Amino acid sequence: MAIFTGARSFATFDSEELRLLLGALDPEYHIPGVDKIVDSILPRCYVRVKDEAYQRIAKCPFLNVSIDESTDIRNRRVLNISVSDSTRSYFIGLRDLAGEATTAENLAEWVISELRDLACGDFSRINSITTDTCSTMHSLWRILASRQETKDVFFLGSDSHGLQLLIKDIISLPSVSKVFKSAQAIVAHFNNAPMQLAILRYFQLREYKEERALLGSIITRWGTQYLMLQSIKDNEIALTKYVREHECRDEIKVVLRSMDFWDTVSQILYILKPIHEAIKASESVASHAGYVLQRWFDAMRHLEACSMSKEFGDDLTHYMASKFHDRMRRQVQDLHWAAYYLNPLRTTDTMPGTLQALLQFSQFRNSTGEFFEAKSWSFKERPQHFWEVQKSMAGASSELAGLALRLFHTTTTSTASERAFSAQNRQLTLSRNRMTTAHTDMATFIYLNARSLRETPEIDDNNVGLVQEDNLMSSWGQMPRILEDQEQLENEAACRQVSLAAQAYLPAKA
Repeated sequence: MAIFTGARSFATFDSEELRLLLGALDPEYHIPGVDKIVDSILPRCYVRVKDEAYQRIAKCPFLNVSIDESTDIRNRRVLNISVSDSTRSYFIGLRDLAGEATTAENLAEWVISELRDLACGDFSRINSITTDTCSTMHSLWRILASRQETKDVFFLGSDSHGLQLLIKDIISLPSVSKVFKSAQAIVAHFNNAPMQLAILRYFQLREYKEERALLGSIITRWGTQYLMLQSIKDNEIALTKYVREHECRDEIKVVLRSMDFWDTVSQILYILKPIHEAIKASESVASHAGYVLQRWFDAMRHLEACSMSKEFGDDLTHYMASKFHDRMRRQVQDLHWAAYYLNPLRTTDTMPGTLQALLQFSQFRNSTGEFFEAKSWSFKERPQHFWEVQKSMAGASSELAGLALRLFHTTTTSTASERAFSAQNRQLTLSRNRMTTAHTDMATFIYLNARSLRETPEIDDNNVGLVQEDNLMSSWGQMPRILEDQEQLENEAACRQVSLAAQAYLPAKA
């Protein structure tokens, strides 16, 4: 078992020294070879962990599924599926796509098959399915929504992925892109020149008493753009000393000696930091649908404040007027609006009148009827607890409570699937690349789920601590400009989506 949970080589026991050690500890112990580990021990451990994991999953009333596609070290196209219950996540399985076309129809059949096994045929326990927002996945949503088994499932785009695309948009702006490419050139210069990197490390040790990494940026890896710029900023003193006291390429020298470059790096970091922190917060398994809309509102307010920047203001102003709302509309769905207004802390926020026609919702918003001086208000800081208490009162509001509980137990990230690919790459490496997909699947299942089964979840449904807000003034001397009217954040058509979402899941009462 330790071989699989530690992602160790199946040939671990082939070491003569280890065999001598095990023989000295227990001369009667028969040391297994690679064939026995692969053909016998691995399947047995897999079945054992799977039984325990599925027993835990069977107790979860709200199952949130995430699906993602990638390639492994051998360039095989692989699809994985994971599930979370808003406290911890579990890896379910890999599928080698081989030469199969990745059509929505093919994916739908596989997903239905996996979910049937996962939920023991009870599809009512499947709360949501989260994917990226490509056209194939949108088609998959439509097909699954038309199937009897999954017609009541929520379908969402990964919020982490959407926020990462927002960062991609920002670094693609002409004024930002120029600085970002210069930063990439600096990292590439040292990564491709070991001697220059060694010299830089000398300056790091002299200035910081430690070596500091220069991180690369990979557009598909969430947060690496911000971390690359931050790593360069963290090395500012060493880099400037390096370029003053040592010869290097002219283009690198010009950039590192420019005060404008360092100033603009600081400004870009200021622009990206809240979005980067929102991505980190969205990756938590406790991050539910009720947080999504607020993150996008916060991003919009922040970027509008940053549009007053002299350096990047024109590009940001144009982006906010032309593309930001398209990006937000693609990411924010009806159910996000419904979850936003079902938060007990937001009952005083302005909202469109169309929803007021729903009696239960109106009573909740106005604290009347069953909500008048209800015990549930003692838990308004924790939406999940609030609606659990309200549902336990078993009155007419139980239908609204059922919808709210689903929304506040809906995770909005595909982080579990992303983590599964990272775990897969620990099993299948350049030095161990002959594993079949089936063996990789079993080893990854054990590696991830053994950890989930041991961990004690520490979930704060308030999201406190996931993001530490930075209430500092803008680096350009301007306080963020907060929109005073909630209806400015979206037009009436978008707000009406809340009504459509509620009407789809909640019958109106006369």
